Amino acid sequence: MRIKAVADLEWVLASPQLISTQLDVLPASISEPILEDRKTQAWLDELNADPTPLHAFIAERTEDNKPIALGVYFASLVEFWLRHCPAWHVERFSSSDLQASQLKYLFRTTIPNTLTPMNMHWEATVKFFLFCGSQDEAKLDDFVHLGVTATGDSLTKRIRKSQRKLELSRQGRSWLASHFEWAEDATEIASHMLLCGYLLYPLADNRTTQAKYSFYVPEINPNHLQGWWTLDFETDISRASSPNSYFAILPKQFWLTKVTGIITSHGNIVIPGDAGLNLPPIQVTDRDTMFAACRDHFASYEMAKPLMVAELQQAGDGKFIEVSRGAIVNPTLWQPTQRFSNLLNKSSRKSQKESKNGMQSLGAPQSPGRSTFVDFEVALSPCELVEKLREILKKKQLGYTALKKSLEGFLEKRDSTVYVVQVLLALLDFASTDMKDTFRLGQLVLDSYSPKSEESSVIMDEHTIARMEAGPDNWWALRFQIKALSKLFPKRIAPSWAQEKAEVALWHMLSFNKRWNATAVDVCENYSVPRSEVDAHRVLQILASNRDYDNAEIFVVAQMSAYGNERSSLAHTFIHNPSTPARASRRVANLVVPLSSNILFNLEGQPKSKTKLKSFTDIEDQRRRLHNIKCVEVTSVHVVDTKEGVEKMLSFAQSLSQGGRHVVGMDCEWRPTSFSQQDGRQVDVLQLAFAGGVIFVLDCAALADEHMEQVVALVLNAKNIILSGFSVAGDVQRLRAAYPSLGCLTNCVEVRRAAVARVGSVVQTWGLAALASTYLGIEIAKDQQVSDWAHRPLSSEQVAYAALDAHCARLLFLFFVLDLVESVEPLSDEAQHVWTPWLMRERNCKCRRIFDFSHSSQVSS
Repeated sequence: MRIKAVADLEWVLASPQLISTQLDVLPASISEPILEDRKTQAWLDELNADPTPLHAFIAERTEDNKPIALGVYFASLVEFWLRHCPAWHVERFSSSDLQASQLKYLFRTTIPNTLTPMNMHWEATVKFFLFCGSQDEAKLDDFVHLGVTATGDSLTKRIRKSQRKLELSRQGRSWLASHFEWAEDATEIASHMLLCGYLLYPLADNRTTQAKYSFYVPEINPNHLQGWWTLDFETDISRASSPNSYFAILPKQFWLTKVTGIITSHGNIVIPGDAGLNLPPIQVTDRDTMFAACRDHFASYEMAKPLMVAELQQAGDGKFIEVSRGAIVNPTLWQPTQRFSNLLNKSSRKSQKESKNGMQSLGAPQSPGRSTFVDFEVALSPCELVEKLREILKKKQLGYTALKKSLEGFLEKRDSTVYVVQVLLALLDFASTDMKDTFRLGQLVLDSYSPKSEESSVIMDEHTIARMEAGPDNWWALRFQIKALSKLFPKRIAPSWAQEKAEVALWHMLSFNKRWNATAVDVCENYSVPRSEVDAHRVLQILASNRDYDNAEIFVVAQMSAYGNERSSLAHTFIHNPSTPARASRRVANLVVPLSSNILFNLEGQPKSKTKLKSFTDIEDQRRRLHNIKCVEVTSVHVVDTKEGVEKMLSFAQSLSQGGRHVVGMDCEWRPTSFSQQDGRQVDVLQLAFAGGVIFVLDCAALADEHMEQVVALVLNAKNIILSGFSVAGDVQRLRAAYPSLGCLTNCVEVRRAAVARVGSVVQTWGLAALASTYLGIEIAKDQQVSDWAHRPLSSEQVAYAALDAHCARLLFLFFVLDLVESVEPLSDEAQHVWTPWLMRERNCKCRRIFDFSHSSQVSS
């Protein structure tokens, strides 16, 4: 575990940029070699053991021992990288403090693994923005700066400001010319911006604090760091956070790296500070204590700045790790429905008026005449209690904690779940125009009552179903109502009559294109619907088609909880969907038996037979099966290096039948890095092996890009083709870099996965040659692997080697699958459940496509 200053130093280059590479951000090709260099890691380890040089460097930029500003701290860390990292050689470094221009950093450097020096200009900043727009029409202008003093500063303006500085190349060239004695017009500068930080999304729109937004804005880096923000922090955090969570309010100097809590010898939980930066440890508390501190903060000053809060949960090693972070914004200053440029004027007028009227906030310091407890009359009816609570909140007669304690005592005397249900129904039936006040009051009632005995949920079920049937205008309270059902009746089993009605309402909710997805999933979770597995696959398809993977994961987990292994095909469909986020896939995978040891499923997701997908024991028998379908021998190899050759190959590929899936072996070759000079191409040769031993070796160096783009578009992503490759992800990445029109592949099988699924982890580290020798009886001589693939013409040995690699990639997939399916030339669509787990998954692909769910269920609109 690195100390804070060193962890932040590493974060500066390792953290993903907020915006995409199309906007001149520092590319990974510069930062990653620096971070991965052994000299860099050794340097960071030395600093972790003795951070004195780093602490001293930062201290020079701190005024009179005051806490260093976050922006200055970040800039100091960037400068320390440039001045002191041993993995690169920086010449004549200059920052904006040392030069006449306003450019941030100008220098000349040589990046590891490169020979040519580069003239660099960097603009670096760290920022935190709140998303205040609509997911359906999200744009850069919807991201507004978190700081209350940064009125009008949006992400768009921040980018434009940095780009204006990047465009000041004339000043930069003049400076470099004067420092390096070059002719000014001969000086070229690579200008990049570092724009790090977090984008924070409204917690009111999310089911949990850990949920992630997944909508697409072209200028936003899809891997950016995310958090949440809230105005009504007690309601939102109480609803969205786990009861097992702890919280810490983070000073600005802790806003960069994720924090970790430890238990002290006194039993307290703290986040370690950094003595060298004069930063004391931070106390980690429970939720209510954090709430009290937030109320005190915002009550102390009308212009109180936002608070950054980290949510932590205990890990297996006893430490407390950060699982989410978010900003609590001062509701006095923030009006998200207004343009931010008008905010301060209105807030100032409001603050003056409230100050003049002697404003008292709910969390304000206790005034002498303010009550600390209210004694509710035991005979209060549910409606009377609701009115009483509204009156107390409106007049701010009692703080939240004191009111909760008073209500707990009253409800304990009543000791009736039915009474609490009636209170909640009265609250919702006669809701005020302010929904947030309604939910806050409802949450207060739920937090103040713990059911001691199981009573009938019929009244609550009837009211909930009635609200579902009443249509969209009444759905606003459904999620809260369902939450109340779970809290008040933890052992409840949904009655069949309610399931039937809930299922009808479910399809209505899902027809609104994502608007009511979260509510629909809550209905599914609470009423264990849909009851049919075919319909469950239909729900999953709808959620995935909306790219709503957070709710899709929650739905799958709920179905597994309700129906166990009966829904394992649903879980595997989600796990092996190439568009499913990797972490979500891994989380769900922990809940199910791997498909390789599970029963097979037919087109409707029902068990196909009681036969397990077992490992085979007779290799020779499997080889005989291959020979019987006459696919082992290479019959023809065609070198494609002309336009006419491409047309012939495309004609051959397009002649394949449209029924079923044709397996095509794929492999790529490129010039090894051992050669002193690279040819500049990502791929020199692409090999495609078809049925009947027909192999095409495409000479990418000889073919025009437009002809290769045709191959990419018409063959690699064809719906009737399954690509089969070994360690194929690297090939695909290079192909996409060379030919950007290549879409995200959802039809590419990784042979290594197939081998592990059928044989076991013993082959996890085997190469293609070892697999081909063991299972196919084919020897691949690897002497050509490191030959010069950029040299022309290609030798006959190179062509033969390239063709055999692709051919073996195809045969190995057939070898591992042919005893599980009825036919392999071509594969039947009904066999998709077999090879789906072996697909290569492409992550963070901007051209990501929705996975074809048709193998799991036949869906009707």
